[in-house]
This record gives sequence, C-alpha cells and structure tokens, in this order.
Amino acid sequence: MDAIFTIPYGEYAVADKLTKLIKDRKISIFIPASRQEKGIDMLMYYYENNKNKTASVQVKQSRTYYENRVIDVDGVKTPVTGYLWFNRFDVPENADWIILTGTRVIHPKPWEKSGIKDVSWDPIMLAFTGDEMRDFMSNVKQRKDPTKDDRMFGFWYDENGNIYQERGCVSNRKMSKYLIENRIAAISSSLK
Repeated sequence: MDAIFTIPYGEYAVADKLTKLIKDRKISIFIPASRQEKGIDMLMYYYENNKNKTASVQVKQSRTYYENRVIDVDGVKTPVTGYLWFNRFDVPENADWIILTGTRVIHPKPWEKSGIKDVSWDPIMLAFTGDEMRDFMSNVKQRKDPTKDDRMFGFWYDENGNIYQERGCVSNRKMSKYLIENRIAAISSSLK
C-alpha cells in the first residue's frame, strides 16, 4: 500500500505559486514529513555551481471573509471585497520568509447580476522576510490605544488584487508591495 501524505491547502498553494513565479531558477520545494517541525513549513531548494541553496518558509493561512464595503486609505475612499484575519504570532527565528495567505474571491461585474457560478477564487499572498515580519509584529497595535499590542491583524483586498491593512495598525495602509508577485526577485535571490 502506498503511503498517504497531505499538507494544508495554504502550504500547497504557496509551494505551487513559488514554483510557478520563480522563473530564473528551477527550484524545488521540500515539505517536512513530520508536522512537528517548528518554525518552517517548507524549504525552497536550488542547486547551482556545486552548491545547495535553500531558504526556509513559514506559512500562515486565513479563511477568507467576503464583505463589499469602502475603507479610507490615506484619505482616499477605497472599495474592498473581502478580508483576511490572522492571530498575532511569534516569528520563528529559523524562517527566512513568512508568507500570509488566503483565497481571494473574484466577483464579476455587475455585482447584482452575478450568481455563485460566476465567482472564481485565486490565492492572495503577502511575503515578508523574517526581519520584516518581526518589525511588522512589533507594530501590530490597537487602533484605540496604540500603546497596546493588538491580538489580531487583518487585511482587506479589492477586486484588482490590491491589499490594505486595517486591523493591527493605527491607520489603514496599503500593503500591496508585500504581495508575493512583487517579492519574487527578492525571494529568488534569498536562496543561499
């Protein structure tokens, strides 16, 4: 009988996205066989000039919550279609990259005339280096009292794939520069 091995969908989606987006190198993704491995969920691997090059990845996944509303980002009214929520966590010292993921719901226009069969889903991912995530976590603060840490943080996304932090920050801020598509060069060059 063949062994059965499964991984959470978020980890699968991240591994799939990384292997498709990193085109300058043919990377492999290694997943620990034991779920007891602390701090990392996968290793990106590349062999070059007789050297093994790796970078470790920790994945955090959120359910996706749908809500069509408008938020204020730097004085601009921004329509958003869904959001992701994460619990505050300790950033593992052995993780080179932390990738936050959820599944973005894509609704066709016009909204009123679409049904569930017209909806599609696409993973949305934010990629932070370990140091960036430690800095981010140190700034996850309550909006009402910025001297206190918030126990959660959240991101809204719009129909164009932009993403904004709303919970865990003093004021809403655009976070699209952390989208995995915008970090691929840095991720690829981090293999050491």
